[in-house]
Amino acid sequence: MAMNFDEFKENVKESIRDALPEKYQDAAVDIGTVEKINATYTALYVKPEGENYAFSLNMDAYYEDFAAGKKSLKETIRDMSGKIQSNELPSVDMSLFRDYEAAKEKLYIRVCGAEQNQDLLERVPHQKVEDMAITYHLLIFENENGTSSAMVTNNLMQAYGISREQLHQDAMENSQKLFQPHVFSVFDVIADHFRELMVEAGVPENMADKMIESYRETEHIPLLGLTNERGINGAGVMFYPDMMDKIGRELGSDFIVLPSSTHEMLFMADDGLASADELKDIVSEINRKIVGQAESLTNESYHYDRKNQIFEKFSSYEARMVAMEKAENMGLESQKLDMAKAVQPKTEARNERTSAREQHVKNERKSVLKRLEQKKVEIKAREAGKEKVQGKRRNDAIE
Repeated sequence: MAMNFDEFKENVKESIRDALPEKYQDAAVDIGTVEKINATYTALYVKPEGENYAFSLNMDAYYEDFAAGKKSLKETIRDMSGKIQSNELPSVDMSLFRDYEAAKEKLYIRVCGAEQNQDLLERVPHQKVEDMAITYHLLIFENENGTSSAMVTNNLMQAYGISREQLHQDAMENSQKLFQPHVFSVFDVIADHFRELMVEAGVPENMADKMIESYRETEHIPLLGLTNERGINGAGVMFYPDMMDKIGRELGSDFIVLPSSTHEMLFMADDGLASADELKDIVSEINRKIVGQAESLTNESYHYDRKNQIFEKFSSYEARMVAMEKAENMGLESQKLDMAKAVQPKTEARNERTSAREQHVKNERKSVLKRLEQKKVEIKAREAGKEKVQGKRRNDAIE
C-alpha cells in the first residue's frame, strides 16, 4: 500500500537526524506550515542546537517526487540532508525581531497580487494599490547562494510598537538603499539574445551586429523594464518615490504598465491603440504559459497619467476616457469640471487610427513580450543545474 502524505511526514521527521552529520544529532526537528507570497506549503524545520535559525524544506515538493516513484524514501531523506548541509548559515541576529532600530535598517518592500494572497494579507501589514499589495520584509542575510528574509507580521509590528504608516515609510526609504532600481531596455535584452543565438550558429559577429541594427530600426517599440539590481523580487521598485515619473520622462509620454512577474515590471509608451481586453489577454497568456503561479503578480494591466500622477487599472483609465469623451460630445462642461481626475481625451489619435496599424502594433507588442518571457525561460533552463544561481529565485533556506 502506498505511503500517504501524513505517513511520509512522520517517517522523514523520525529519520532525518540519522542522515545528518553528528553536529545535527541534537537538532530540533518539527513540521509546520510556511506561508509565503504566492505559496503555502508543509515544511520540515530543522533547528541546529544553539543556533538562532531553522532550515525549512518544502515537504510537498519532496513528497510529489516520492509519490511519483522518482525517489525512494531513503533517497528522498538523503536529498533533504544534502540540501541542509549545502545551505549551512551563520547565526541569525535575533535582535532584528526585538529591536526596531536594528530592524528598520533591514526593512524592504515587496509587491504581490492581493487576490491570490488574501489569506496571508489578513495576518500581515500591507498597503493596497489597485489589485496589488505592498508587503514588508526583513533581510535576514545574503550570500552567494541568495537571500534569506522574514515577512513582517501584524504581531511583529505590534511588538515593535510602531504604526503601519511608520513601517511603510521606513521600509520604503530603506528599500532604496538595499535594493537599488535597475531600468533596462527590453529591446536590448531581446537583441542580445538574438545576437548570442546567431553567433552560436556561426554567423560572423559583424554581420550579427548589422542584423540587430536593422531589426532595431524596423521593429523597435518603446518598452522598458524595471527591477532591482539583483533582479529578484523587484516588481515593488515601481512604487519607490517618483519612480513612475522617472519612467514617464524616459518614455516621454503617459505609459502602460504590464506586470511581467514578481521580479519586474514592464512599461510601454501609451500610443492610444491599446485596449484593456487586449492587454489582459497578453498578460494572462504569459502568466499561464511562461511565468507560472509562483512568480506571477496579476493578470491586470495599468496606466499612468504623468500630468495628473494617476496610477490605475487600464480598464479604469479606459472607462474614464470614454466618460470624458461622452461628456465632451454632449457639451456637459459642468460634468467635466466635477471629474477630479479628468485629463484631456486623446480623441484625435483614436479617430485617426486604422485597423491595419492597430493590428500591426498589437501583434508586435505581443511578440516582443513573449520573446522577453521566453528569454527568461531559456536562461532558467541553462542554469537549472546550478544550485547557487537557482536558489536566488526559489524558497529561502530559512524562515
